[in-house]
Formats: sequence, structure tokens, C-alpha cells
Amino acid sequence: MLERNILSGIVLIVALQLVSLTAFSQNKLAGTFVLTGDLSKYRISADKVEVTLRKPAGGFVFDSVKVINNKFEYRLELKEPTMVLLTVHSPKPGGGPGGGQPGAGPQDYMSIYAYPSVNQLKITDGTLSTAIVEGEGAAVFREYKKLYNDFSSVSMRAGSVISQRGVTDRAMMTVIRDSLMAVADETVLKPFITANPRSIVSIWAILEYSSRPLWSPRKNLEPEMISSLFSPMPTNFKNLPAMVMLGQSLQTAIKTKPGKLAMDFTLLDTNGKAVKLSDFRGKTVFIDFWASWCLPCRKENPNVLKLYNQYKSQGLVVLSISLDNPDKRAAWLKAIADDAIGDFIHVSDLKGFASQPALLYDVKAIPTNFIIDAQGKFIARNVYREELGLLFSKLFKQTGR
Repeated sequence: MLERNILSGIVLIVALQLVSLTAFSQNKLAGTFVLTGDLSKYRISADKVEVTLRKPAGGFVFDSVKVINNKFEYRLELKEPTMVLLTVHSPKPGGGPGGGQPGAGPQDYMSIYAYPSVNQLKITDGTLSTAIVEGEGAAVFREYKKLYNDFSSVSMRAGSVISQRGVTDRAMMTVIRDSLMAVADETVLKPFITANPRSIVSIWAILEYSSRPLWSPRKNLEPEMISSLFSPMPTNFKNLPAMVMLGQSLQTAIKTKPGKLAMDFTLLDTNGKAVKLSDFRGKTVFIDFWASWCLPCRKENPNVLKLYNQYKSQGLVVLSISLDNPDKRAAWLKAIADDAIGDFIHVSDLKGFASQPALLYDVKAIPTNFIIDAQGKFIARNVYREELGLLFSKLFKQTGR
């Protein structure tokens, strides 16, 4: 009986320690990330470690830390876990990342999922790609590295496929990359998120998975599916800045699904006249978010203009919403003239991505478009080029207009 009580007590203590450790690791999501390293075993001499931070909500920040006597210490204040890429810079002539030396070229890098912890970088055979991380973040590093390597092994095949096939057409390159990325997403990222909703690494995985493909991300096209992956995650994960944005995107995507009534808004046109979306009830409205500085938007304008001229007599309206900034009114008007799209309805509050309809419709990138039917309901989102022509052909044939 005494042995049984002692054993039960030990089990209880261990269980409590595991619970508190799990809670600690999950709650410690904002704070200081520390990485120290000894590069004496690296294949070339180094004067600094170059750091690329991939921000969870998108974009990059570039940083570096000096290497003194083969050692460095990098400290980073985090609001949330962040993907970090490390490369070694050599002081030798012509020595950029990796110094251009054998075995340590531009492809020699290390990816770490950084969260508040104190860690040590260990070089094992002269390269970053095979280095390990020890310390508080060791377990997360191992889990992330395996997932990242599994994902990369599939997605990086795109380069070899393009090379082997001699593909030079950019559109075809995009198709190949998107296809292989989709395979990696579905066979690597999604199963990991499903099986590990409480893992810190799943934060990175769901942000990646939900944001692709670039022009038609899953969070917009399949919000219920992404929500089913998002919902089981701990509350403190969901309260992280990038995850809050994801949650908002999912809510907006569900509200903008085909068949849902489009949210109304009012903006001023180029002459200062108020224009409401609901003013065009009874017509098919192509809402186009763009800006004068957006080259992909400008490249799509001729296609939209051609379709507008083809279907305007059947009730097609193009409501063009500029996300130019306050000091770019002249550039906005010039772009309208240069692209010969003056027949569109042009509106803007010149607040960039803080524009009222951009916030209402959760527009984070441009070009973004929505097609609204005569009853004011959503038909589709982000349809471009040939696909847009096919959609309009089918739509106006069905309506008999």
C-alpha cells in the first residue's frame, strides 16, 4: 500500500510538471529570443551572421550580428513566434553569404522557428544546414526542422522540374510551382496541423497553409476548412497578432462567399461625388481593388477593359477602387488616363490599405476583385485573365442579358 501511494505520488508530480511545462511553453509566446553560437568549426571564417526575419503577417526584415572570435550572440524581441533564416557572411574577397567557398555557398542556410527562449547553435560538420539548436527551444527546433525539411523536399522539386523540362514561360513556371506547393501543403502541412493543434510549430504551419496559393489563398476560398484547423488551437495561439488577422480573414471570407449579400460602402469618385455599391443593384458589378503603383493590376486592366466593352450593354459595371495613398491622387488619375479606363466607375478615399472597403472586405493584397450579381450577392472572388472571360460568358448567357 505504501509503495502504491509513493508511486501514485511520483506519477502525480511528473504529470503536474508536464502540465506546467506545456502551459509554460504555450504561454511564453512573446518576449526575448536568444541564440548564441560558436563558428570555429564552420568551413570558412566569418565576420557576421546575416539574419532574415519572415514576419508572420507577411514581408521580411533583414538584420545581422557581428562574429567576434568565432562567436556571436543574437537577441530578438518578439511579439509572436517568427521564422528566422540564418546565413554566414565571410570577410574574404567576393565572400558573400557562405563566402563562395565549397560546401558553404548561398544554399547553406539554417531556418529556425524563433520563440522566446535561450538557445545555443552547434555546428556539427562545418555547415549551417546540418547544425543543431540546443537549449530551451531544442524540442521546438527539432519539430520545426523535420516539418520544414519534409515540406521543402516536395516544394523545391519545382526548380528541378522547370530545369529538366527547359521551361521558360513564366506562367508555366507558376503553374508548376503552385502544383508542387499544393502537394507539399496537402501531404505535409495540413496533416501536421491536424495532428498537432497545440504545437507552437502549427502556428507557422497554418499561417503558411492558409495563405497559399498567393492570388487565391485557401483562407479566402476555403474558410470553413481553415476554420476547422484553426478552432482546436489554444486561445493564446489565436490571440497572437498574425493569428488574430487570420481569424478576421476567415470571418470576412465566410461573409463574402458566393450567395452572401455584399456589404455596402460609400466612396467619392474622381469628381467628389458619393458613390454607393448599392447604387448598382440590378447590374453585374466587377469590384476591382487596385493602385497606380501595382504593376500586376495595371497589366490586368486591358483584359478588364476588353470584357467591359464586350458586356457593358448587358449590364456590366466596373467599380474600380484605388488603394493609392493620400499623396498619390495625381498618380491615380494619370494611371486612369494612361490605361484608357476612364469609362469605369473610379472611387477612392486615398487611404491605401486602410481604405474603408479594403478593411470591410479584408483586402491584404492587390489586385483583388469581387463579382457581384444583380441582386447584390457575391458570385466569385479573384478571377483573372481567361478565367474571368469564361465566367462572364457563362454568367451573361445564363441571365439572358
